[in-house]
This record gives sequence, structure tokens and C-alpha cells, in this order.
Amino acid sequence: MPFFHTDRGRFFYRLVPGQAPTLVFLHGNLGSSRWWKPTLERLPQGWRGIAIDQLGAGQSDQSDRAERYSIPELAADLAGCIAALSTPRVHLVAHSTSTPVAIHYALNFPQEVATLTLVGPVPVMGAPTPPEAYPLLVRLPAEAQLRARALQASLPALAPDDPLLRQFDIDLSQTAPMRLVAQA
Repeated sequence: MPFFHTDRGRFFYRLVPGQAPTLVFLHGNLGSSRWWKPTLERLPQGWRGIAIDQLGAGQSDQSDRAERYSIPELAADLAGCIAALSTPRVHLVAHSTSTPVAIHYALNFPQEVATLTLVGPVPVMGAPTPPEAYPLLVRLPAEAQLRARALQASLPALAPDDPLLRQFDIDLSQTAPMRLVAQA
């Protein structure tokens, strides 16, 4: 399995080999690198695509410390992964709760980012999470019914019997609860 091993941890990634350009994809809070798999499969011939499981998601390392899921910390993780790529500049594509991480990275490492694309970005001032949602977020990875409801709400275009949805569910079941709470 492909992993970046950095001084900040071990990060799983999906790769479409190619030369240039290099696109790096970041997933949102309920996601994993698998969410980008259909996009990776459609990249033009010769393009290099990399989707990373961020800390606490998919097959990457986890932490039970909330501060490890802060925007500066996740951007530092991204810096380690991008440094491991040994590529001059990347086209950074971020979805949902990873958009502030991508912005933070681009502002701090402008020489590393050729372009920045934000897909479904979170509001600049954040999106408040109601206090009653936090206990649900803690339980979400362990409870199949909660995961199904969360994924269906996030991906209404996918049929409940879509095999991709089942794979997303498996990844979400492996998500660190602290990741969900900290990012909320």
C-alpha cells in the first residue's frame, strides 16, 4: 500500500502515475481519498493525481488530540506529504472542511502551489455546529445507521445500494471520532 512517511506520521494516498501537471486532492470531514477515486480515474493521460487520506481518515494515522486536527496542523501534514512528492509545484484541489487547510497551505507555501481549487468550501467565518451534534459525531464511526444517514445526506445522488457508498461507509467507520469533533 502506498504511504507517505513523514515526521508527522504515516499518510495513505491513491496515485495516478504521470508526469505533469500534478494534482493533489484533499477530502472533507466525512470523506477519505476514496471520494476522489472517480476523479482520479478520469484525469487526462499523462497527468499525475494524488489523493491523500488526511490525519484521522481512511488508512492514515489517527490522533486523539483535538489540536492535531487544527487547520495549521493539517496544513503542516500536507506540507510533509507534498515535500515527499518531490515535485516543483502542485495544483491543489480541496473539498469542504479541507478548504481552509488548502488555503492555509497555499498562503504559507505559495511557491509550491500552481493553482488552488476549492470545491464546496466552508464559509469564511466557519459553519457553527449545534451542541447537540457533538455526541452524534463521537458515535458516528461506530454506528452504521448514523453513518448511513450522514453519507446519504452528503451524497444524495448516490443510490443506497451503490458499491461506492459501501466503500465510503467502510472508510467512515475507520475515521477517528476526534477528527469529526475537532473539525466541527
